[in-house]
Amino acid sequence: MLLSASVVWALVPGLSMRLRRWGTLVEPGGRSSHRRGTPAHGGLALFVPVAATLAWQGIVADARLLGLLGASALLLALGTLDDAHPVRPLTKLALQTVAALTLWAAGYRVHAVVLEPLGTLAPLGSSALLLVVWVLLVTNAWNLVDGTDGLASALGLIAATALALAGAHAGLAAVVAGACLGFLRHNLPRAHIFLG
Repeated sequence: MLLSASVVWALVPGLSMRLRRWGTLVEPGGRSSHRRGTPAHGGLALFVPVAATLAWQGIVADARLLGLLGASALLLALGTLDDAHPVRPLTKLALQTVAALTLWAAGYRVHAVVLEPLGTLAPLGSSALLLVVWVLLVTNAWNLVDGTDGLASALGLIAATALALAGAHAGLAAVVAGACLGFLRHNLPRAHIFLG
């Protein structure tokens, strides 16, 4: 966790400087309260320790990890492209669906949804539809909060820490938590960079 936090902490300033030179900025207005353009491809820095961890864990021998890397890379590419040149909503939903189906093919399932105080709901069992809906909801919700200083990276830190403690890909979740922690330093108000 500390290693991935250090890697992202060190990578972000150089990445931010290059993004400013290339002009890939979120301009003031809309959801942004910033007075000047802010780089928006910070997720590239987070992907470095995550991809390295997946490679170290032997993605070639593990279809689930290979699928996770593939789906993550597709969502990263889509987000990066969308920040540079807005992608049409239907195209975006189609590519996010492909990412979700990649996870399905790799063996990931959502068997139930726990809604307190309603309890555990499993209306669709472990169908692909439930996984697709879940990925679309989470991906687009995360995209909506990214323009708010510190919010997306803080939520990522909390979610990844919870997954690590729950034992769901604990090592990888700890790396993601560390990456979010390293990024958070550069994303707190006034953010120098957004995840994108």
